[in-house]
Amino acid sequence: VYLGGGTPSSLHRDQLATIFEGVRDELAIADSAESFLEANPEDVTRESAAAWRDLGVSFLSLGVQSFDKAALAFLGRSHDGTEARRAAETCLDAGFRTVSVDLIFGLPGQTAVDWRRDLETAVSVGAAHISCYQLTIHQSTIFGRRLRRGEVEELDEGQQAELYHLTHRLLADAGYEAYEVSNFAVGSDHRSRHNQKYWNHTPYLGLGPSAHSFVGGRRWWNLRKVRLWSAAIRRGTTPVEDFEDLSPSDLLLERLALGLRTADGVDLEALGGQCAVDLFEVNQRLLDDLTGEGLITIDGTSVRPTVAGLAVADSLVRAFEIPDQVHERATIPRSGA
Repeated sequence: VYLGGGTPSSLHRDQLATIFEGVRDELAIADSAESFLEANPEDVTRESAAAWRDLGVSFLSLGVQSFDKAALAFLGRSHDGTEARRAAETCLDAGFRTVSVDLIFGLPGQTAVDWRRDLETAVSVGAAHISCYQLTIHQSTIFGRRLRRGEVEELDEGQQAELYHLTHRLLADAGYEAYEVSNFAVGSDHRSRHNQKYWNHTPYLGLGPSAHSFVGGRRWWNLRKVRLWSAAIRRGTTPVEDFEDLSPSDLLLERLALGLRTADGVDLEALGGQCAVDLFEVNQRLLDDLTGEGLITIDGTSVRPTVAGLAVADSLVRAFEIPDQVHERATIPRSGA
């Protein structure tokens, strides 16, 4: 059960309790299920952390982004580095099984020294999970407009690569495993189940404005605007805005792309078997080339990216050949929204 994709920590304890109670009353929740909550550092107090813990939250994800004052000012965050560190320590004291810290690298002007300091701070507070996302500037955002006006300058690819490899070296030395391009955990027990379900196509149900759902070969998403979503609920209609049906080829490519972003990689034999194609045979030359370049390792029928491979994971999947018979022979269980 994941509350996130927004700012659920700004809700009052009673509001969160209503949501959790509704989910548990209306849906079949496994005894082994975990509850996740996204939180902003400015919402963290001893009282709020204790309340979240009492509600059953075991995995808390803190949107720290940085412990650096200048970086936080650039990102438009309302907390400072001291508050971010204090929030992480407060959550750890509250007894959550896993406290995760989100960080962003690749900010304009950011140096390796700056980024190392952020990573070392996250490690020093004792976070068992760290997510490190590379800044992507979209043209339609305020950052994109500032970029066009020449007010900021993106780091070049070489600088971005330096920060990426620094991330993996430092966190590996600190005992974290890189189980996905952007995610690091102190042992498999602290991996995010929430993140992993997206990568292996586990079905999921999204509730609330703009929430996405997936089952079988269909993905759908709710109305984004709260006003329109609420109106649909009041009318007793489903608040789904649109959907897409993924073809067998789409699903195979997604599974391949997502798998090659993880340390576990993909089992090409099992993946190809689901779609009646021999991905190993069709891509044998490519696999030999990628192994020779040090981008992947092969263990039986499993292909796993190296750290260097993770750095270019998106380009790896584009090199794979997917035979046409995926469309003709594969069958995917279907279920409607």
